[in-house]
Amino acid sequence: MPNESLPSHVDARKWAVKGADIHAEFPVSRLERFTELLLDSSGQVSTQMNFFVDEQGLYRIDGEISAAVSVVCQRCLKGMPVEVRSDFSLAIVWSDDDAQRLPRTLDPIIVGEDAINPADIVEEELILSLPFVSYHPEADCPASEMLGKTDVWFVSAA
Repeated sequence: MPNESLPSHVDARKWAVKGADIHAEFPVSRLERFTELLLDSSGQVSTQMNFFVDEQGLYRIDGEISAAVSVVCQRCLKGMPVEVRSDFSLAIVWSDDDAQRLPRTLDPIIVGEDAINPADIVEEELILSLPFVSYHPEADCPASEMLGKTDVWFVSAA
């Protein structure tokens, strides 16, 4: 059963050694940078993160994130619901040099000696997974009646 919130700071290496998991649900409004890209701050985020040490000895965070949010349709400029999902596999590393040596299947999270904030990981993954451009399905879009029109108006500055 999910917790209501994420811990604010985690020693990722210790959690990986322990094999700790996070299951959380919380409001989208908690993620400031992500909400700036949305129509509004309504919606819920659900996340699961698994901290572990893999068979190669790499400290890892694998997880799944989903969020039900509202974005602006670029065709009609009205709100529309979108489900944003991300599955991720991160390797916890200490430096850029360590990150360079990772297999291509893993993205690095460089932590040095610092604790991490799991909400930062969730926010970055959601931002990267948000559609670049969003449209209602053509049949459902309020602007769809204009799509079949062939009248084009040109305005000349001359």
